Amino acid sequence: MKNQRSVALNLIKLIACIMVIVVHVSATNIDDITSSKWGVSNFYNSISRICVPLFFMVSGALLIRENTSFINFIKKRYYRVIPPVIIWSAIYYVYPMFYGYEQPRTIASLFNSPISVHLWYLYAIIGLYLLVPFLSMIYFKSTLSERVLFLAIWFIGSSLFPTLNNTGVSGISASLFGLNSLAGYIGYIFAGKLIYDLPYRKFYSEIIGLVIFITCSYLTFYLTKTYSYSSGKFNGVFYSYLSSLVVLSAFSLFYVTINTNIKSSFIASCLSAFSSCALGIYCLQSMMIKEVAYKLNVRATHDPAIIWIPIAVGVTFVSCFVICYIASRIKVIRQIV
Repeated sequence: MKNQRSVALNLIKLIACIMVIVVHVSATNIDDITSSKWGVSNFYNSISRICVPLFFMVSGALLIRENTSFINFIKKRYYRVIPPVIIWSAIYYVYPMFYGYEQPRTIASLFNSPISVHLWYLYAIIGLYLLVPFLSMIYFKSTLSERVLFLAIWFIGSSLFPTLNNTGVSGISASLFGLNSLAGYIGYIFAGKLIYDLPYRKFYSEIIGLVIFITCSYLTFYLTKTYSYSSGKFNGVFYSYLSSLVVLSAFSLFYVTINTNIKSSFIASCLSAFSSCALGIYCLQSMMIKEVAYKLNVRATHDPAIIWIPIAVGVTFVSCFVICYIASRIKVIRQIV
C-alpha cells in the first residue's frame, strides 16, 4: 500500500503541475469579464485552483515523520530548497535583459517579494519547513480524532470564517476568538500526511471524494461568475488557495488520487521520471508560456478558447518537461529541477 501511494504521490505532482500551467494560461482572459472567452477561462481556472495546495499536501505526506530532529531536518531541506530559490530568482532577474529591458528591481527587493510572481511558492516553502518538525511532533503524539480536530480548527479559522467574511455572508472575526493562530498553509501540510495515512475504505469513498471535488469546483466557477457579474469586474475571492471550496476540493482530489492503484510498472516509471522534474517544470512554465506557446501562436485568446487553452497547456508542459528532464540528467544543475 505504501509503495502504491508513493507512485500515487508522483501522479498528484503531475496533476498539480498541469493545473499550474492551466491557471497561468487561462489567466490571460480572466480580468475581462465582458470577453466571450471569460467563461471558459473561469471554468479552467476553477477546476485548477487546487494546484499549489496539492504541492503543499505532497510535501506534508513526504516530510512529516516521527522523531524528526529540527536541526537535521532544516539542514537537509534547506540544502535542497535554497539553491533553487537563488538560481531561479537569478534566471528571472536576468530574463528581461535578453529583450533589452532594464531590470527595475534591486537584489535587496527580492527579500520582500519574488522576482516572478509564481516563485512565491518557493519562498513559502522556506517558512513552512521551519514548522514541519513541530507539526511532526503534534501529528505523532495525537490520535486520529485529535488530528482531525486540529485540522478542523485550522479550517474554521484560516478558511471558513475568512471566506464567509470576504463574501459578505458573515462578519464573524476569526482573530477575535484567536482562531487565526493556526494560519496560512500549514493545514495543507498536516492534511497531506493525515490523508496519506488514512486506510483505504471502499470504492464508494472515492466516489464521494470525486463528487465533492466536482461540486466544489463547480461552485467556485458559479460563484466567481455570479460575484464578478454583480460587481461589474472580476472577483477572485473564491480563487484564493485558502477559500473553503478550494480547500475541500484539494482534500477530496488528494484522497481520490492517493488511493489510485497504478499497477503498470511502465506508468509508474514514467511518473517517477516526471517527479524528478516537477520543481523545474513549476519554475520554468511561466517562461515557456511566453517563449514557446506564444511564439508558436498557441494562445488562450484564440477561438474556441475551450480547445486552445488545453493546446497551449500541452505545448508548454511538453517543452518544460523536455528541458527539465535533460537538466535532471546533468549532475551540476539537477538540484534546481
